[in-house]
Amino acid sequence: MVGAALVGFWPQYYGPLLRGDALEGVSAHPLVHLHSSLFLLWLCVIFGQALLVRLGHVRFHRRIGGWLAGLGYCAAAVGLFSGLALAAARVERGDSIESAATFVAAPLLDMVMFVTFLTGAVLYRRRPEIHKRLVLFTGYSFAFIGLIRYLARVPGVMEQLWLATILLMLPIAMCMAWERLRTGRIHAVWWYGSAIFFSRLMLELLTTLPWWQPIGRALIAPFL
Repeated sequence: MVGAALVGFWPQYYGPLLRGDALEGVSAHPLVHLHSSLFLLWLCVIFGQALLVRLGHVRFHRRIGGWLAGLGYCAAAVGLFSGLALAAARVERGDSIESAATFVAAPLLDMVMFVTFLTGAVLYRRRPEIHKRLVLFTGYSFAFIGLIRYLARVPGVMEQLWLATILLMLPIAMCMAWERLRTGRIHAVWWYGSAIFFSRLMLELLTTLPWWQPIGRALIAPFL
């Protein structure tokens, strides 16, 4: 997931940032830095918490879990605010209000999906077999955006909806296949999580239809 985020956003964000080059367009917006930092931190949280369990420090894992969940909700709030503000920034840079209204649907859906998985992980924190899989889905809720950015640079992929959907679902399918080989079964969380993720992809397609335009414009209007 870290690799997907870094590779996907390398050309327009991480690469120029590390080279000290000037960022272009909305990538230079301060909220982008905050949003990016918080969600990379969340991936570090997932790794760190898994490592604590692996090393046998389950009590400490649980002790700090509530605070880290709070960090996740904070990151979601920043992500939502950033999505709305960046949509408005696109208009200020000359993009059409219609295009910005369509754009804002993606971060909105991403944050709803992230919060859904995070809340599920909190509610099932005493059920490790459910909790850990839901936490993995919280990471993929935004790491897949990096995968989208990477696939968009591969000619013809994103133009084929069926192919793009399969490739975005592939990391989840690989986890399911690995679990099937390792344990002989696939936990139900993978199926529920896959359904939520697939629904998020399909809902974004629906927001390209005319009914979404008034909603999208109303959402970004306070930021203009």
